[in-house]
Amino acid sequence: LLAWLHNALLEYEDRQKAYADVVNALSRERSLRPRMEAYTAENGTSSLLLVLAGTLKVNVKGVFYHFPVSLWVPRLYPHEPPLVYVTPRQGTTIQPGHHVAVDGRVCHPYLRDWGQSQGRASIVEFLDILTGVLEHEQPINEAGPPLPPKGYNSDKKVAHSQGLPPPRPPKPWGARQQTEQVEARYRAPLPLPSQVLPQQIPQWTSLQRQQRYLQSPQQLPLKSHSGLPTHYFSFYRPEFQSRLFQLRADSPQYPRPNSREIHSSDVSHRARKAPQDLLSDAFEKSQPVVENPIPPIAPNPEKERLLQLLSTSFAAQARSKVDQAKTAASDLQAQAQALTKAQSRLESELAFLESLSLTLDANERILHQAIADCERTAQLAGKKPEPPIDEILLAPTTVENQLWSLCADEAACREAMGVLLPALDRGRISTEVFVKQMRALSREAFQKMALARKCAHRLGLD
Repeated sequence: LLAWLHNALLEYEDRQKAYADVVNALSRERSLRPRMEAYTAENGTSSLLLVLAGTLKVNVKGVFYHFPVSLWVPRLYPHEPPLVYVTPRQGTTIQPGHHVAVDGRVCHPYLRDWGQSQGRASIVEFLDILTGVLEHEQPINEAGPPLPPKGYNSDKKVAHSQGLPPPRPPKPWGARQQTEQVEARYRAPLPLPSQVLPQQIPQWTSLQRQQRYLQSPQQLPLKSHSGLPTHYFSFYRPEFQSRLFQLRADSPQYPRPNSREIHSSDVSHRARKAPQDLLSDAFEKSQPVVENPIPPIAPNPEKERLLQLLSTSFAAQARSKVDQAKTAASDLQAQAQALTKAQSRLESELAFLESLSLTLDANERILHQAIADCERTAQLAGKKPEPPIDEILLAPTTVENQLWSLCADEAACREAMGVLLPALDRGRISTEVFVKQMRALSREAFQKMALARKCAHRLGLD
């Protein structure tokens, strides 16, 4: 089985995790059997999935019941929760509740929050939770018996099958009329408690005492003779009530036994009741007859407490959020004012920058024009001959012109003296020539300097 299970989970995303959880679930519930079947989803797509089918043993008020379930393991397990269904057997029906839908699918918060468990959820834990749910909520009821065929006479069949004596003669006219009145009362719907008048209560009680045979047909020992379930003769089921009255109308009417005889037969029938069969299936046991209408579902105190707790927590959170919003409103208003001021400053700076940009554009155009003029002038100057420097640099007076010439001659003498020294070092000239030329240049430079000072004194340049 383990080898087959390991090969069956070959196409699953997390094969090892699914294999370990399924093996643990089979070890916990020995009644579960694995098999591969096609599962059709709500959108119509079909896929071959592993299903664990079997029963869960649940202790309900001291009695162990075996609830049939089917657990489908999806391909993306454990990232997706398993699909759990309650599968009724033949003769049983689904009773929807808080955790079981009409189609038998189990809906539980554990399955809803499966993806948030980060791999900690498993099939074994959910089976424990499902067992606790089934202890408080039984999702399976026994289906009602089929209707008898038209014209079926239960009294004749019982008498014929059991060899009973013929029925008694019919009632007198007064008893028959009183019986019909009681039956008509049972056909009408019961009045509400607020509509029952005080004077009607004693009369109703007396009718109950007089017509006990008609009011409690389920107490008659018909089950031991006819083989039909007790709730088949219950007057509280509308489909059986009209059929029973029709059968009684077709059969001959005989005087009814008195209440003492009925009471003694009831006591003897209870004393001869067979013991409970412990080997039969829990779902094959007949359900007790419900004489009163089904009461409304009682409010769940735990649910009410949780709703109240959620309402209180949500209200507290809403109040805290409102307080936080009020405290943050002042800061937001100050920030809004600061942003408004900053926006006005930005607008003024943008206006200044626009004017500055216009000025810079004008200056740039002027600069480009001046550069173009300079380039044009340079090109024209390169084509013209060089002018004589002496004619260009002329002093306004003769003395100034003489001073300019004396300064230029003195500078030329000193430059020549500076050239003679390297020539001597390199051996280009002899020492005698060097000394002779240096003396002549020094004498001439001194004369030029003395004359230049004199001209400068005359011009007032001292």
